[in-house]
Amino acid sequence: MVHETGTTSRASRKREAKQAQILEIAERLIAEEGIEAFSLHAVARELDVVTGTLYRYFPNKDALVAALHRRAIADLHERFGAHAARLSAALERVELRPKERVLTELCAASRFYLELPEQLPNRFRFVWLMLGDPRSLIRPEDVPKSAVPLLAFLGDVRALFERATQLGALSDGNALDRTLVFWSAQQGVVQLQKLQRYEAKLFDYRRLGAQLARPLLVGWGASQTALERAEQVLDQINLTSS
Repeated sequence: MVHETGTTSRASRKREAKQAQILEIAERLIAEEGIEAFSLHAVARELDVVTGTLYRYFPNKDALVAALHRRAIADLHERFGAHAARLSAALERVELRPKERVLTELCAASRFYLELPEQLPNRFRFVWLMLGDPRSLIRPEDVPKSAVPLLAFLGDVRALFERATQLGALSDGNALDRTLVFWSAQQGVVQLQKLQRYEAKLFDYRRLGAQLARPLLVGWGASQTALERAEQVLDQINLTSS
């Protein structure tokens, strides 16, 4: 019985490793060639196997794309959690009032998202594609599973807005609405990355993203002075999303 369990465990790990390899290749191909040119045949060619081999792991292209989407969002959520933990440890060494601290965490969340295009180009490009393409790239039956990691990621940011309101750093308001506005605004600014090749300084999305986050938070009741302090602290500790 022990032998069977060990064999099953090894087989499961081997299968998971192969799925991860397929997903890595698929993510890169989509980033390089676009979703229209992407196919299971292209992935099989990269792996030097016949296309039929991939059906052992993903029944079709749509299932592979849906799995990629879930993995990308789950990975961003995990990285955001690690980033928040490093930030929390760093802030223990800084003298901040509770209101200043939670605003620092919100500003850090903005910076985290704005750093992703350079920190994780392929992964973020895929998320960008899934959010920006007007077509529905995920089958309706796959949407509930894909929504789980996305809502978990947004839930962490929502918790920050709720705490900021409770501490009086922000005025009363709907934390979920603010989360969605804050996140979608950052996503919109990141679209300018494509235009940097024309005029890098003008279309510096990180600079513009910081300018966007500040008035949003002020509009929701944040103190300008507290936000300036938050930005100073983040510049000093210099966290990255990696």
